[in-house]
Amino acid sequence: MKNEMLFIWIFLAGFGVILYVGYLMDKKRREGMMRVARLLGLSYSPGADNDLLGRFSLFQLGTRGHSQSMRNVLRGNYQGLEVGFFDYSYTTGSGKHRHTTHQSVAFLPQADSGVLPDFTLRPENVFDKVATAFGCVDINFPQDEAFSRAYRLHGRDQAAVCGSFDEAVRGFLVRNPQLCVERAAPGLIVYRSGVRLEPETLRVFLDRSLELFSLLTARR
Repeated sequence: MKNEMLFIWIFLAGFGVILYVGYLMDKKRREGMMRVARLLGLSYSPGADNDLLGRFSLFQLGTRGHSQSMRNVLRGNYQGLEVGFFDYSYTTGSGKHRHTTHQSVAFLPQADSGVLPDFTLRPENVFDKVATAFGCVDINFPQDEAFSRAYRLHGRDQAAVCGSFDEAVRGFLVRNPQLCVERAAPGLIVYRSGVRLEPETLRVFLDRSLELFSLLTARR
């Protein structure tokens, strides 16, 4: 009986430590995001922004898995453009196969002006190569093998998508590997799959996202 009670107390103590460490990590991240928001002149909200969450649900990323959540939301005007930035998570599977993905997302609402076609872009993997062999569409550029090997690009209007991904856009993406980009009616999102950025790197990532948007719309 004493051994059982000791085990229970050890378990509860360990669980309490895990909860406390998680609380401290969340607190540190909130404080870091607040500092970045002040530095960039953006608003900060620790919880979900319902307006942003509603628009984000129209992207493919916003429909993945279940138990989706949005936290640490930054919004406002940055370099003359409306921007959003937030932590996003979703869960796939259940039980022992349950897995939760945490990542950071940059959202550029002004991309809904109609100047860009809808598309999805993500790093290409070995499964994509197999899928392409069975007829799945991957927009490639014969004149740019580096880009075609690095990314899987898909869009309903292939001619318009190809027109948007000129040499400057493709070169930027090759120099900045592992980016995921989606264009849909609400705007443009940029993220790295499964990567939650540290607050100290947020400004650089946001700058690069705006640079990519500028390149995509430069000739339109």
